[in-house]
This record gives sequence, C-alpha cells and structure tokens, in this order.
Amino acid sequence: MSIIGVDIGVHGALALLSPDGELLEVADMPILRDGPKGRPAVNGPLLADLVYRWHTGHAFIELVGPRPGEGAVGAFSFGRSRGLVEGVLAACGVPATLYRPLQGNALWAFLRSATAQKTRQDRRRSAAGPQKPHSSPA
Repeated sequence: MSIIGVDIGVHGALALLSPDGELLEVADMPILRDGPKGRPAVNGPLLADLVYRWHTGHAFIELVGPRPGEGAVGAFSFGRSRGLVEGVLAACGVPATLYRPLQGNALWAFLRSATAQKTRQDRRRSAAGPQKPHSSPA
C-alpha cells in the first residue's frame, strides 16, 4: 500500500509515496478562501476526495505547533488545519502517525535512500543488457 506524507497548514502539501519510497504524486493542501475575512482554510471535502483517490494504507503527519511570534488567529487556524487533516484521515479509514520534523528527516532520508538503492539496481540491470535464458548443454 502507498503512504501519504502530510505537511499541515494552508500552505502545506501532501505527497504520495510507493511502499518503496518512490514519489508518485504531490498535491498542494486543498484550501478555499471561505474563512473569516476570506482567509484560506483547509477544505475537508476536497482533502477527503484526494485521500480516497490515492487509496493509501498509512499517513505520516508532521507534528508541529505554533511558531514563536505567531498570533492567536494564526495558531488557531493552524490547530484547526491539523484537526481537520486528522479527522479526514480517520474518516477515510487511513491510520496516521504523527512525527516531529527531526524524526521526519530520518523518515524521508530512509525513503530517499531506499529509492536511490532501487535506482542504482535499475541502472546496473540496464547496463548489463538484456538477459538471455541459460541453455543447458545437450
């Protein structure tokens, strides 16, 4: 099953990865400017549609909090985005793991190294040329 990586927030994104760590697709976080005063807000139905289309088996959500100096409105909006993402994933039946950004770096490094190893293997196979079946001596 594929994996979704989620960067929360109205400027966030989602990445769909194969079980081998190959990047399959990237999508901006679906938003609508339907919040107070036209502020952008993560849109649950659009997010659910994306999650259903991707048929994923697990999601990894970045566990972050408000940034220093961020106002109450920004912090509340960010918390709302996180709750909405977690709720949509749960409603879609996708288990989610929260990770801290430093843990995520290790996760992404692992996935990148797995992808790089697969690419190296593919290059070696291509360089070896087509494989002919072995014939047994008659």
